[in-house]
Amino acid sequence: MSRAFWLTLVAACAHDATPASSPSPTCTLVTTEAQVASCLGMPVTLDGVVARSKVPTLLGVDVDAPDLAGQHAQATGTLEEYVEPAPAPGEPIAARRGPGRYVRLVVNGALAVAKPR
Repeated sequence: MSRAFWLTLVAACAHDATPASSPSPTCTLVTTEAQVASCLGMPVTLDGVVARSKVPTLLGVDVDAPDLAGQHAQATGTLEEYVEPAPAPGEPIAARRGPGRYVRLVVNGALAVAKPR
């Protein structure tokens, strides 16, 4: 093969060597619910008020936030989407979240702990 071909091939490979999965700099600090969907799978810090609900959420994202409802808090981890399936017919009714798609903030497989700010 010609030298020009190899030089073109090497140049093309070098140009495409930029990692496509590098996190967006806009996902480092998430301060609104609108930012969450675009940052799925990325490490982030959530900054906001913990929702007053049975399942503690920060910006609509599940976090471990005992006794922080209504308080400003931060939590750091990786945003992960999960699906809560509908109960099978005849399955006993249990107190749990309804079926649907949700987002949680995880660190080493466990919910990230929110800290007051």
